[in-house]
Amino acid sequence: MDFKGSVIYLQKPVLIYLGIFMAVSNFSIFAAQAMYLPFAMENLNGDAWTYGIFAASWPVGYIIRALILGRLPDFELSARIKIMIAALVLGTLTFILLAFSGNIYTAVVVEIAAGISGPFWNVYSTHLYQVTVPEDIRAQVFSFRILIARVFAPVGILFGTFVSAAFGIEIMLMIVGALSCTVILLVYFIFMRGRKEKLLGRSSIGS
Repeated sequence: MDFKGSVIYLQKPVLIYLGIFMAVSNFSIFAAQAMYLPFAMENLNGDAWTYGIFAASWPVGYIIRALILGRLPDFELSARIKIMIAALVLGTLTFILLAFSGNIYTAVVVEIAAGISGPFWNVYSTHLYQVTVPEDIRAQVFSFRILIARVFAPVGILFGTFVSAAFGIEIMLMIVGALSCTVILLVYFIFMRGRKEKLLGRSSIGS
């Protein structure tokens, strides 16, 4: 395995923070989605049709936001970071809202909201990678980004499964949402807020 991508991460503060966000995002998403079938059947008192509608809600929200995203102006970097953080926080809070949804109608609205927040994180985080990392080493960095996502996916699934079995799906959703939101806000306010120059790090990486 080529470890150059991991070295670049350590040299660029913004990549470290994006890596944390990627880990938190994948952990929470896979922890929750692993329990979506029993959640729809038991907590929403549904059937196969209920689960199908519920599972389709997130992609619907994603499509809606993707269509709107193309019409938005080209924000400056600091504004993009704030929008990205807001989208991440909204996405994690939807897990807590799901825990209190109680019926398929509320759950669908919550999942559509979660889907709407998705493109902001994906598009703006990808933009940060592009403006931070030189093109000749971008492949290694993106490979390491994918590795982070893949590692935390099974961790999230195992966490969601064990916590749901021990305490219930609603408790698991609240824990995942609260934990993820706390980590994201702490990283942003302690390390990222108002530090654009420091975030981007040295411009000579990869040269």
